[in-house]
Amino acid sequence: MNLLLTIQETQQLPLFLLSAGHGEGLSFFDWLLSTNAINIAIAFVLLVYVVKKFNLLGIFDTQQEKIRKEVETLEQEKKAALKELNTIKKQTKNLSDEVESILNDAKTSAETLSEQILADAQRDASKIVEMSKKRIEVEQRSAMKTLEKRLLLDSIEDAQKELVNLSDDDKGRSVESFINELAHTH
Repeated sequence: MNLLLTIQETQQLPLFLLSAGHGEGLSFFDWLLSTNAINIAIAFVLLVYVVKKFNLLGIFDTQQEKIRKEVETLEQEKKAALKELNTIKKQTKNLSDEVESILNDAKTSAETLSEQILADAQRDASKIVEMSKKRIEVEQRSAMKTLEKRLLLDSIEDAQKELVNLSDDDKGRSVESFINELAHTH
């Protein structure tokens, strides 16, 4: 299909345009002026001029190169991040093993410390029981001495009351009997 229009085809063109409602009997140039074709052509020429004048294609190439370099940089950063991630995963695995080891050590230490505390508590409890027994013994002796003193004082009081009622001969025999008893007991 040939894109160039022949003169005969251009004369038929206005008939097509006429049937499309663009007016009657327009020539090719009238048709060209009455349509937006000139505006589009002028806009196209201006666009080409602006693209060349401001080197817009070069800017696109520069941007494309910049984006390509940025993609390469990001790829390198991605590789480095993956490498670091793998390192961290290995450290994490080692860390979990280390944590387990620390927990086992802590458990062993806690058991040992618990046994030590229990032994210390039992030893302290034994000391407290022993001290309590000694204190009870001391208190018992003290109570016995107090009781003995009281009994002795009561006995002396009773003896004094009876001695008052005794005769002098009975008093002498009583003293001798008491002295003899003291001599035999010690």
